[in-house]
Amino acid sequence: MFSTACRFDTPVDVCYVSQEENWPDVFTNWWLAMNENYAFWFLDSPSSQWDEVYDTYLPLFQKMGAIDKFDAAETSLALQYFYEIIIGAGNMDESIAKSDFMGLSDMHYTLYLSLDGIYSISPRSHIKASQLGVSPEVYFDMVLREDASNTKIEYDTENFLNIHNAYFTLSDDGTYEDMDFAETSEHELFNDAYCMSQSGMAIFLGLTEDRIAYLSFNQFKMTEIEENMQFRHMMEKFEEILSICNGLIIDLRGNRGGYSFDQNILFGPLLTGEKKYFASERIKSGENRLDYTAWMPRYVYGHASRDFSKPIAVLINSASISMAEISAEIVRALGKYYGFDTAIIGTTSAGGFGTLANDAANIIGTGSMTVSDTVALVYTPFLNHRYRNGICYEGKGEPVDIEIEFNYDNFVKGQDDKLDAALKWIRAFSQH
Repeated sequence: MFSTACRFDTPVDVCYVSQEENWPDVFTNWWLAMNENYAFWFLDSPSSQWDEVYDTYLPLFQKMGAIDKFDAAETSLALQYFYEIIIGAGNMDESIAKSDFMGLSDMHYTLYLSLDGIYSISPRSHIKASQLGVSPEVYFDMVLREDASNTKIEYDTENFLNIHNAYFTLSDDGTYEDMDFAETSEHELFNDAYCMSQSGMAIFLGLTEDRIAYLSFNQFKMTEIEENMQFRHMMEKFEEILSICNGLIIDLRGNRGGYSFDQNILFGPLLTGEKKYFASERIKSGENRLDYTAWMPRYVYGHASRDFSKPIAVLINSASISMAEISAEIVRALGKYYGFDTAIIGTTSAGGFGTLANDAANIIGTGSMTVSDTVALVYTPFLNHRYRNGICYEGKGEPVDIEIEFNYDNFVKGQDDKLDAALKWIRAFSQH
């Protein structure tokens, strides 16, 4: 039986205007749509701060008046207002509105505004700015100039393709290959290696000389390709390696997430069919911001005859998001509550745990929505998620047990500090 949480806000009448002619309508329609469909108000507006945003910014949009999509100064000002709200004027040194609102916690969130082009604004812009070592104000100018790239940061560089590009070449033709790793790279880390690429999902599986298994993939798309012969062959190899290995490394750096059902495919060979509780989730249940269903438990389970008894290390970084973070969280729970030997290694992940659904315009509680011609899309989850200890890491990221900062100079020279740390951690078990 579902029940709603206590609420402190009052119902609002919804009336979206599909063809806005002025900026107050654009802002009001977006504010109302967010009020009903955004899933993280318990973090971002526990005491009606969202109402304060409305009271603060509506007069500013009213001063702008009618929309002129080809007025560059007007476009810049509108984007500035939305940027301040989304990343939090309270996080900026100089905000136009002088608001104390600290922004949105949802790291999936992206607002797409259709003006003289399609502009996108995300809370991760603030994170990106921090990684680049620039202020949110300077980064906003970079966004407007489309000059916000820098490869010397973990977010852009340390991802699946860059990690393995020097090791092997993947095509997207569904080809499966068995290969001698040492013959395809100067690195001789793995004695045996297997890779495949199918429907945009690339997977690498390796085994070191001292039998440490290594699995890496770029996104969670296993549910979609589960019946593919190459993928099934890959998973058979994975189970074969698990039966002889001395430990497992799951590398989720740069993994952008995907299907939530993949959790039981990934952990299937590691766990028995006995369900293991690791998190709880809930969704919006009404028009009011703090209307939610009860928290419902989320479990993971597998099909193995017995639970995997060797150490498991997971590698994450600031670009690991969504199902990548949830998978690391599963491994953390296996260690803390079920007696597995586990370690999360690297740097704190992105902080986007919410589950996404398809766009469902103006339907309460469904997350992503199209509001109008100007607010072309609000991309946001319909569900919020918290670890079984009751802590919601949305906007904070999955913490690590062993922190290894990204070293760009080492990385481009072929020294993978985080992978080395994982190997060292697993090898320490064999010395006991």
